[in-house]
Amino acid sequence: MHFSLHRSIRSISVFAFLLATLLCVPNGFAQTPKVLAPHTPIAPRITDSRVKQFPPTLRSMIGGFWRINPSSRASIYIRNGLDNSPLTVTPIVYLSNGARYSLSPVTLRPLGTAVVSINKSLEAQGIAPYAELSGYVEVEYSWAWDALCVSVSSFDPVHSLIFTYSLQPAAIPDTPTPLTRLKAAGGMNMIESLWWKPTPGATGFVAISNTAEQTSTATLQLTGGAGQILEEETAQISPHGTKIINLQALQTVSSGATGGLHILYSGQAENTVMSGGLEDDQTGYSANLPFHAFASPQADPSQASEESYAELGLMTGEADPMMHFPSGTVFMPFSAVRNVGQQTLTVTPSFYWMQAGQPRSAALDSFAIAPSQTLNLDIPALLSKAGLAQWSGAVNLILDAKGSSRSLLLAAGSVDTKNTYVFQVMPQGIQDSQAKSISYWSTANGDDTMITVWNPADEPQDFLLTFDFESGHYRLPVHLGPRATQSLNISDLIKSNLPDDEGNTIPASVTEGSATLSGSQAGNQEILAALDAGTYNVNKAICRYYCISCDGTIHVYVAANPFAVAQGGQNQLTLMAQQHSGGTYSIGASWSSNHTNIATVSSSSGLVTGVSVGAVTMTANATHTPWYNSYYCAYDPFCPYYGSGGGSSGGYVGPYRVEPIATPSQGAAVCPAGMAGWSRNVTAQLQYYDGSGYRLSGIVMADNLQVTGTNQLGITNSQTGSFPTDSNGSWPDTYYVCSTACPSTGESDSIQYWTYSSLPLPHTNLVAYKCSSIAIDGY
Repeated sequence: MHFSLHRSIRSISVFAFLLATLLCVPNGFAQTPKVLAPHTPIAPRITDSRVKQFPPTLRSMIGGFWRINPSSRASIYIRNGLDNSPLTVTPIVYLSNGARYSLSPVTLRPLGTAVVSINKSLEAQGIAPYAELSGYVEVEYSWAWDALCVSVSSFDPVHSLIFTYSLQPAAIPDTPTPLTRLKAAGGMNMIESLWWKPTPGATGFVAISNTAEQTSTATLQLTGGAGQILEEETAQISPHGTKIINLQALQTVSSGATGGLHILYSGQAENTVMSGGLEDDQTGYSANLPFHAFASPQADPSQASEESYAELGLMTGEADPMMHFPSGTVFMPFSAVRNVGQQTLTVTPSFYWMQAGQPRSAALDSFAIAPSQTLNLDIPALLSKAGLAQWSGAVNLILDAKGSSRSLLLAAGSVDTKNTYVFQVMPQGIQDSQAKSISYWSTANGDDTMITVWNPADEPQDFLLTFDFESGHYRLPVHLGPRATQSLNISDLIKSNLPDDEGNTIPASVTEGSATLSGSQAGNQEILAALDAGTYNVNKAICRYYCISCDGTIHVYVAANPFAVAQGGQNQLTLMAQQHSGGTYSIGASWSSNHTNIATVSSSSGLVTGVSVGAVTMTANATHTPWYNSYYCAYDPFCPYYGSGGGSSGGYVGPYRVEPIATPSQGAAVCPAGMAGWSRNVTAQLQYYDGSGYRLSGIVMADNLQVTGTNQLGITNSQTGSFPTDSNGSWPDTYYVCSTACPSTGESDSIQYWTYSSLPLPHTNLVAYKCSSIAIDGY
């Protein structure tokens, strides 16, 4: 398979333009768009036999630190990302000492979700439900690519503490990537994080899980805001074990302080999973620590890149009445930033919000942040400069970073003045993408889920927000003008009972599911959107967010590989894109031939014309469809983007004919007479002849042969054979065969033959086929 990377992440960092035109000006958007929404062609979905069936392999998602005790419980949230196939998964729980407990398998319908209680599952394994335990999770299943989104949530209702962590694939897929894992000077694996001190009594922890069969070592350095070392600890982690390191130095720093975490660890990078959090069990404050494991190599370090990050739905002022918080609840956003790169970053903050149904904005002064420096942004001061000191509502904080790519690490959210309600949001990069999926939502037992969508473009966009649940789905159109935001509570959507364009509603009995934000025209349509979702429970004083994954292309391939074409004939080749969600699409490509004296190809359509006998290779590079991969949903705020994919296919030009030859088998040697209605299998051998000798041969299995009348054979289903590879490669193996009435013993019959895999044959009456040579298995 061939891939080309000819486009970097699309930057939409044009906030210098906004400084002059968007500063708190109603409808302050220029007539000429500056940041365009994607307008690339939409590839059609393919459902015929050209779709390649990738063989399933045993896979697993791994990570998801959990902990339980007499006052807390933990659950695994699993979503099937396939829209056309169910999946059966097996959750596995590892204790901190490495003990392994395999749980009952769970079958997920297409786009289905499941929640597995770790407490109840361990109790079923004979472990006391009041035990104080921790560890990590693995979820095993068989599929051809990573098709699951999994997270684990640990909840302490007594102290109103909650932590949610996403799982990663056990092995990083073999796909090209512009990202590299962080490495220290000595070759050790490296990961970075940041911390902030929200309350005087807040403490912190880091949980390090070793998923390998060998012991690993990790060294953690806790640093201050300027990068100075405050604490250092080294730990040994046993195979499949988890080590919790408490950040003791946080007890001595003042409230409002911030800093970083620098972690070095041994072994394979993908075999170590980091999780962490801040907690104050007196006030009920809890928040996840962000981790950063990837860097983007820069061809010219002297050339600064520009990237934009969005922190959506930050609440400020009095709580929105529709969220049903106690009267007098007042929120204030928080945002901590750390430079994990080697160059100074210039960061320009901007606020966007909706007022009277119209988008408003304010661009603020830039600030510099040095390597290893961490800042706790003064959000009240920034709001005041934006004219929002008395504002009550939601705002989006956009941070435009200029400097080394992938160097800005962020943590953000909103917290009430009592530090009880903590609404953490997941900062994300702003870029073109395909659909984005919310792995779980809930309205059960006092829960509600809020979804926020922001259009970063200077032109309107139309989206489709699809809610999937056990009994069906619901389609909600979302039209957003330039820079506009829309937020909704799922409970209100259910209560409205308004039918969608297909007449569907979400029944009142439905309390959980998943959701997907896509373009209004198709699931593989490119869009420019920022998305955030959080499930909150006012009575329990908790809020949790789940994995938001990026849908995209998993494989790009030429449908006929290898192909063949007769001398002077033609064969249509197609470049296909296999989507993460299960669909396959025919995508536009630029085609070329390595030997135009043997075969030519239309550069725009892929139509091959045979010129002379010989071997040839056709290469295709996608012209419109960028390749977004969705294999992970943590550590990197951007949807993984790999440029445009491509593929190649080898083939042969020659004057072919086919001769079916009998294959001996048990059973009758002639077609049975008067046996209407029976069903048997038939086996035959085909050999491909090029005029000088047989080049290929193979066995054809014709399943479900049916006699529809006396001496009448009809084969209507797909036939599959296995053709060995010769110097020209193996032939396509899916085609259809149909036989007309079978005459007397020893006489001949014709076979009508056609294919969607472009075998080098005429399409009617190929050769004589002797019915006396048909072997009917089992008769």
